Amino acid sequence: MSIVRNLLVILILVFPLSLAAQSSEFGVFISQPQIQSTSLADDPAFDIRVEFDGDEGYGISYNRYWTDQVSTEFALQRLSSGLTLTVGGPAIEATFPAGDLDLTALSGVAQWHFGTRSRIVPYVGAGIVHVTGEASGPDDPTDPTSPVTTDDLESKTSFIANAGIDFRITPNIAITFDAWYFSYDAVAEEDLLAEPIALDIYVYSAGVKLRF
Repeated sequence: MSIVRNLLVILILVFPLSLAAQSSEFGVFISQPQIQSTSLADDPAFDIRVEFDGDEGYGISYNRYWTDQVSTEFALQRLSSGLTLTVGGPAIEATFPAGDLDLTALSGVAQWHFGTRSRIVPYVGAGIVHVTGEASGPDDPTDPTSPVTTDDLESKTSFIANAGIDFRITPNIAITFDAWYFSYDAVAEEDLLAEPIALDIYVYSAGVKLRF
């Protein structure tokens, strides 16, 4: 579990543990990933693009408040997206279903909260995220009878940015709206010759938090 250990070490170094830690918070949420389309062709006259249709995902979070304004949040998310292959050129324009992309993201984020004495509390944060996943789809998207295969994707760790707002219903219960951004280079684990596909991933979520 070196990834989890690294998350803990980095965040503890930035925000030392305080004996006066105030509270903890547990959250559950549903999420919607938005992944920017990416091109697979180098020839400007012939375009092959992968489009992503984000499906509803879900996640859980644990947030530890060291002061009224400073906290560290650990979140686990499951994200899914349908894939569509679009081929365009001087004499062709076609679209084919290309399978599904499933990602699991484990993040550790240091957050700064504003207006903590109000019922409306915005916040921003930054940290690191560890992403694993798999991609499934037909071997030949242009052939409806082509067999479907699933490839495990390489695990990657990268920077993550975070912003959101809490609406406090009571001192211990809040409705939250949240957004994350991170990048992920998708490449099959066993395909040593494949070029990674760089993905810019935005995740929007809504959920409930319980402070204790």
